[in-house]
Amino acid sequence: DLGSVSTPVQDKVAIVREPTADDDNYRVFGYASPDYGLVQNEAIGAILDPLSARWPVETAGALGYGETMFLTLDAGGHDVKGDPCHDYFVVNDTKDGKTAINVALTKVRIVCQNTLIAGLKQASIRGFIQHHANAADELAWRVELLRQLEDVRQRVNMNFDLMAEAALTDEVAKDIVAKAYPMPKVPAKVRLAQEVPEGVRGELADLMQAAADSMKLHEASGERARTYRDAAMGRYQAFNDEVEPRALARTGWAAYNAIVEVEDYRKGKGEGGENADEAERDALVSALFGARAATKQRAYEAVMAVVERK
Repeated sequence: DLGSVSTPVQDKVAIVREPTADDDNYRVFGYASPDYGLVQNEAIGAILDPLSARWPVETAGALGYGETMFLTLDAGGHDVKGDPCHDYFVVNDTKDGKTAINVALTKVRIVCQNTLIAGLKQASIRGFIQHHANAADELAWRVELLRQLEDVRQRVNMNFDLMAEAALTDEVAKDIVAKAYPMPKVPAKVRLAQEVPEGVRGELADLMQAAADSMKLHEASGERARTYRDAAMGRYQAFNDEVEPRALARTGWAAYNAIVEVEDYRKGKGEGGENADEAERDALVSALFGARAATKQRAYEAVMAVVERK
C-alpha cells in the first residue's frame, strides 16, 4: 500500500521496489522522466563479472531499502613509501532518478584500516553514467574503460607517494586541517536579523527568535568543527610519533591520514546507545559515500594543493 493520498506528478514516473521476502511493502525510491533507463543490479553484476577474474569481488551489498547497491573489486596492494595500503575499485548505484552510476578508486591503509578516498571529484578516477534508455549498453562501455583503470591507479599511487615526500611545517598542517573542517557560514536569518534596527526588533519577535535558534545551531556547528580540528591535529602528532618508517612523519601523507582516521573512527549520533548498530552502519556508509567522505575529499585536495606548490 503506497498510502491513502495520491499526488499526480506531471511527466514523471515513479521508481518503485516491489515487496521482498524481508519487506512486504512497496518502496518508492524517487521519480524520473519516462525515458529513464533503469539498470537492474543483476545487469550491473553480469557486466562486471568478467572483471572478477582479474579483480575479485571483495564485498557487495545494498543500503536503505535497496535503493543503493555497491560492490568492491580487489585491485591489489601498494606501499606508500613503506606504508602498506590495499586498492579497491568501488561501484555504486542509487536508483532515485537523480544519481549516476559511479566507479571510483579507494584505498585502505592496512595498519589501521583507514578508508582513503582518492579525489572522488576527479574525472580521471571516477566515472559517471547517467540513467537513460540505453544505460545498460553505456555501462558496458564504461566497464571496458574500467579495464584501463590500472593506469589510473598508478597515477593515484604516484600522488600518494608525492604526499609522502612533501614535508610540512606545523602551520601548513593546521591549514590543511582547517580546509578539511571549514567553519560554517553565518546563516542568512542571522545576517538579516543583525540588520534589523534595535527599535523595531520587538515587533519582529518571530524573526528574532528564528535567528536566535539558527545562531545556536551555527555556534554548535562551529564548535564541532573546532573539535574535529583539534582531534585531527592530535592524530597528526600521534602519527608523527608512531609511524614507521619514520620518513613519513610530518608529511602530507601524515596530515591526510590524520584527518581520515578522525572521520573513520569518530563517534556519530547514536553510537553507544540503543541504536548503536544502526549508527555504526551509517558511519561506515558516510565514510565511503557521505559527509565523512566529503571531508576526506577536502583533505585530499588540500594536501595535493601543497604538493603541487612544492
